[in-house]
Amino acid sequence: MAIKAPIKIGTAYFCNNAFLNQLGLNPVFVFLKTTMEMSRDKRDAVAVADPAEALTYSADYFGRTVEGKTWATFVDSAEVVRRKNVVLILLESCNVQLLEWEDRTPNLNAIVRKSVYFPRAFSAGIHTMNGILASMFGFPAEMEAHPFRNIRRYTGLPSELRRNGYRTLYFTTHDDQFDNIGGFMLNSDIEQIFAQKDYPMSEVRSNLGVPDDYMFGYAVDKISELWEGDGKPFFATLLTASNHQPYIVPEYFTPKDGTVKEQIVEYSDWALGQFFAKAEQQPWYGNTIFVLVGDHGAWRFNNLYDVSLTHHQVPLVFYEPGLEHEARVMPSVAAQTDIMPTVMGRLGLAYRDESFGFDLYKHCRDMVCFSSDDSYSCVDSVHYYVNRLDGRVSLYNYAAESPVDSIDFYRDKAARMDEFARNVIQAAYELTMGKELF
Repeated sequence: MAIKAPIKIGTAYFCNNAFLNQLGLNPVFVFLKTTMEMSRDKRDAVAVADPAEALTYSADYFGRTVEGKTWATFVDSAEVVRRKNVVLILLESCNVQLLEWEDRTPNLNAIVRKSVYFPRAFSAGIHTMNGILASMFGFPAEMEAHPFRNIRRYTGLPSELRRNGYRTLYFTTHDDQFDNIGGFMLNSDIEQIFAQKDYPMSEVRSNLGVPDDYMFGYAVDKISELWEGDGKPFFATLLTASNHQPYIVPEYFTPKDGTVKEQIVEYSDWALGQFFAKAEQQPWYGNTIFVLVGDHGAWRFNNLYDVSLTHHQVPLVFYEPGLEHEARVMPSVAAQTDIMPTVMGRLGLAYRDESFGFDLYKHCRDMVCFSSDDSYSCVDSVHYYVNRLDGRVSLYNYAAESPVDSIDFYRDKAARMDEFARNVIQAAYELTMGKELF
């Protein structure tokens, strides 16, 4: 019934038991949906590299062991295990350029200054669904393929932390069935989802649901209520939405003069500040790892290239209260897919790593790849490679903010970057398509 999402298979999901969830599915509905999805899967199939070669290449690069169409690395627990809570905040349309608007983003800048910060981090894709899959489960975007269209089970932060006794929560401002996220989350070890259905209708402003600050306040209250009940450590993901059209600045917030885009950025930052101000008062705050990352960037900032790099370059922030003295800016490139192994490394827990990422505290990446619907790209600390899938390829010195295509001078390097990107994207598609339904 929600404006933002039509009925999907995930609408029937209400718990973490796959059998009980499927009891509510009408067989005619499932038959029709399956028929439509089969035709879509064929249309959206990824074919940028040989599947077998892609799996071999990627497994060697990330150190995974392949078994059929699954892969993994088993990581033993560290000598010191720190069972800290984990809060992952996915910031809507947040690219690194927003940090330059210090008068509009003082709260985000304040957090960055006391954190381990990766300014050269990149989102997996250009859609929120890509950011969710990469940040929580470590899987890159697979071109046009929709990761949540069919409900498949992934190993990631929710499953590994739940296995270690954590409570797993997901908060969003709007309808949780958008992009079929609700059913997907319940099927991938998120125990509780809090969305528009849980908020008063009087607080709903648009198809994006409630403003960010309302969701943040609700999340702090709910987390504290659950934590006070049994003291279990928790993993909570909070997805913001206000910095997305339609831009609605709540009437109780008074921004500076400027365009509505500038004002909504200022409001979103203020809402983030409200979250931390309230969270600081909670007993669980000091024992929590906060991870902040853009779900994707935005195309509207300083577009030097036709395939916008600003749509992918996002801030990645690891903040741990009490460790402000360890704050630093990391020069190496990073990806959303690195979040899962990095968080598990900080906790020191044993885990199964199926991600396309590395523990950034222990490994310095040399390249990162990402994709949009009709192109794929690769970056290192200097160059930005683009393959548009229509025969046009380019290589830019993005570190020098150069718009000049210099691929003719760096053919060998461009070939290595292309090999990395297409093999990783193809391998992710093969592993995704190999997952069992339900």
